[in-house]
Amino acid sequence: MRAETADRFSTVLLAEIPDDRPVIRLLSWGHPAPVVRRGGTVETVELSAPSVPVDAPFAVEEVPFGPGDRLPMFTDGVTDIRDASGAFYPLERRLRAWADEPADRIPALLGEDLDRFGAHGLEDDTTALLVVRAGGDGALVPAGGGRAMKAG
Repeated sequence: MRAETADRFSTVLLAEIPDDRPVIRLLSWGHPAPVVRRGGTVETVELSAPSVPVDAPFAVEEVPFGPGDRLPMFTDGVTDIRDASGAFYPLERRLRAWADEPADRIPALLGEDLDRFGAHGLEDDTTALLVVRAGGDGALVPAGGGRAMKAG
């Protein structure tokens, strides 16, 4: 294996959001655990059995996801960004600070904050989008869309 590809690997996070139940089903193969905002709280989803590697046996997790809940979906490049001291990007802390922001502002706030935080700019696959469960009908609404933030 060539040296420049020795540390490359893939992670996967699949999400299914049924129309008829206030849940989201997640399947993770080595991907950072997602963060969910419910009401005024923001917390990392505890995955009981994240599967690694992609061909490993897997478990589908069912997580509450009701009206008004938000789930940012992001590549691991978002959480791998480091500042000048070498600290990783504090995604959960940032999302807590933005908990009362309108959902359609979150992708732009995240993109701007990542641009400022990264000591060397955006060096990896940095893409994010926000999924929001709408009111009582259970529909999903776009929240500013996805933002590809890949460095050139």
